[in-house]
Amino acid sequence: MNARMTTRMIRINEWLTQIQACQASNLPVKRWCEQNNINLKTYYNRLRIVREEILETSNNNGLLTKTGYPHISATIKTATPTFVPLSIPRTAGAAITVTIGGHIAEIQNNAETDTIETVLRILNQL
Repeated sequence: MNARMTTRMIRINEWLTQIQACQASNLPVKRWCEQNNINLKTYYNRLRIVREEILETSNNNGLLTKTGYPHISATIKTATPTFVPLSIPRTAGAAITVTIGGHIAEIQNNAETDTIETVLRILNQL
């Protein structure tokens, strides 16, 4: 490992320690940064860099792990979506409600086509 990589590891570990301290303080990030003389944009930039470093070193089995950074260790299991068949029970209520001129007609799921046409014609005449 060269000097540049060692310096980067040290910085990332320092930043991670700061991020963890901020989170453990239960203070708003802005207030914590003010108390620790860290620019808010600098804090979020460091947070982004630490996250990117963790993601860059993730392995291919769905787990994020980091070696070489003793303080950075994350385990996130990726979930595989599953689809479950859903049965929707039919209700005894109306399948459709038609309101024309203040008159209401409820049409059931099992209504005959002729009955529906007759009801709609009568409602239209009212």
